[in-house]
Amino acid sequence: MKQYYYPFLLLASFVLASCGYYEPIDDIEEDNNSILKNESDYFDFSTKSKTNVTIDYGPLGANALIEFFDEFPEQLDADSVPVITGEPFFAGFADADGVLSASITLPSHVSDLWIHTSQYGLPSYIEAKVEDNRISFTNQETKATTRSAATRTVQNPQVWLKDSEYNVYTINPWDDRYGTPIDDNGIISEGTVNSQTIHAIQKALWGGQNQKPEKVFNDKFLSPVLGVINTEIKSEGINNQGQTVRYESAEVWMTFLSEGAWNQNTLGYYIYNTDNPPKSRYEAAKLKKFIIFPNTSVAGHVPFEQTNPSANNVIKRFPKALAPCKPNTRVQLLYVDDEGNVSTQFPAGCSIGYFLVSRPEKTGLPLNSIYSIDFKNIVYSDGALNSNKKTLTVSFMTPDGLAIYGFEDDPGVDTSYEDVLFTIEATPKESIYNPERKILDYTTTGIYGQSVEYSTYMFEDLWPNQGDYDMNDVIVAFNRHILFDSKNNATKITDSFTPTQPQGSAGHTNAFAFVNSTIMACNPSVECSEGIMQDQSGAFVIFTNTNVQRGQTATITYTFETGKGPSKLNLSQYDDAFIIANTKDPMKGNRTEVHSPGFKPTSLADKSLNGTNEDAYYRTKDGNYPFSMQIADRNITPVSEGISIELEYTLFADWVRSKGATNGNWYKWHNRFQQ
Repeated sequence: MKQYYYPFLLLASFVLASCGYYEPIDDIEEDNNSILKNESDYFDFSTKSKTNVTIDYGPLGANALIEFFDEFPEQLDADSVPVITGEPFFAGFADADGVLSASITLPSHVSDLWIHTSQYGLPSYIEAKVEDNRISFTNQETKATTRSAATRTVQNPQVWLKDSEYNVYTINPWDDRYGTPIDDNGIISEGTVNSQTIHAIQKALWGGQNQKPEKVFNDKFLSPVLGVINTEIKSEGINNQGQTVRYESAEVWMTFLSEGAWNQNTLGYYIYNTDNPPKSRYEAAKLKKFIIFPNTSVAGHVPFEQTNPSANNVIKRFPKALAPCKPNTRVQLLYVDDEGNVSTQFPAGCSIGYFLVSRPEKTGLPLNSIYSIDFKNIVYSDGALNSNKKTLTVSFMTPDGLAIYGFEDDPGVDTSYEDVLFTIEATPKESIYNPERKILDYTTTGIYGQSVEYSTYMFEDLWPNQGDYDMNDVIVAFNRHILFDSKNNATKITDSFTPTQPQGSAGHTNAFAFVNSTIMACNPSVECSEGIMQDQSGAFVIFTNTNVQRGQTATITYTFETGKGPSKLNLSQYDDAFIIANTKDPMKGNRTEVHSPGFKPTSLADKSLNGTNEDAYYRTKDGNYPFSMQIADRNITPVSEGISIELEYTLFADWVRSKGATNGNWYKWHNRFQQ
């Protein structure tokens, strides 16, 4: 800071207070404020707090990447496709049971947040609250509410005619409003698809990434072989002993995995003679078609999600509890012969094709009648039957022969083939095996996440003497990019620093230094921008003169051996950023260091200054001001030169009085505008 004296400030404070804009900070204690008390008696001025997090997604959430946002991050792009535009303030992987349980460091002001994951079978977004420094969520939408998957005999199954013009039946009736299947045939159960299969599908369709790209194009997975994109019931196959086995029929099950569609989709199947497949849309219309899921929408996906009213919501949304479909739901398919006899046995020599009917979500119409499903828009797995002649289905298989299908409902936007995902299995399983299906890669190495953390450091450089507490002598914007593994251990960290204080705000030559003892204890390899020096205490002197280096960005990159990096969950609480005040040689000992409250001086500091004059562990003895602060935000508006911080950040005083209990977001409310 420049050392000025402002006799008019007392008057200015009175005027501001009388206008309702400012109430000066009263002494926190009534005793002698010149006495140095125990450090625990003082407010720590931290804008972050430890929060205990327990997020339980269940088995389908194993190793899911989970992101936390303080506002709804999704917007619509020019193609009306939802994209994430915000940055998470925290991210981490769930464990093998689908649980993220940890103590993490969050901005203190965060009370309402959005939790996001892209993992198949899980809700995209959930709303949560921080209560008593805890965040807790158990994903009831993926908990089993259906019968177990044990094989059982289906007695007297039946189908119901839904549309005579298009020969459409349903194997399950549904509720009239949203399309929830009703299991009158006793053919619905909980699926057995595990998280390993889920990850393998994501890896295949997301180009090996753990986070879904904005737009995905997977045409390379298309197959011209009809027996791959549909399901043939064969009369013979090779069993596990390598023997040729003949079959007369097979039972077939579909397991709905998940959906990533913007539309609401109806999923079903049709049956034809393998040797005489339909060759035109006209011929396909004559075939009997059977609806399995009238509406594949799941909780946490459009439109069955609660959304922030201030976000870009141009569509009608429904509560998650009303979602008609659940991930990992297994349905036994039914065969109907030409005489109308219904059975669970599909005879050898027949094939099963699949269809999708999309209804744009923006209509917001409930499924209150069959007329809300327009079968003129039916899309078949066999591209030859579609009006545009495009194949909109891909198929893979697991190493043990489980067939996996992905449907695309709108090829004009992308071709991700994940709008509806399902599996097909049969008993005997060899009856539907096709060696031309690609086998999923189950390699689990290389599962990484990335997150960005940021904050702003603000300093008074007259420590330990009284300052003007405008906190603008040195301001450094801090950005941390973390690459981390599935155990939430960092593999690479890049820290960036940029001095942003106003021109001429400090009369002293101040250096800026930084160290994180937890990072350095892991013995990383370190790469620094030119000019960064590591001193004898182990700290990195980033800038030797923040006045001259204002606006310049410097970086430190730490790279760790596999499995030896620090946990990213609470990394920021060990960040010690400090200035070396009024110095021409910051590498020398006996220097004046200004740290944030809660941190200790390094071995190179002049420790005789600590506790003298106004200092009480890097805050004032009256407890009203810090000499350094870490703000859990970026783009902080600097306080005007010579003006005490509470005059322009008018919630600051109440925050201090309450010792952080209220107005935790004070730094978002500058008196000129809301941040």
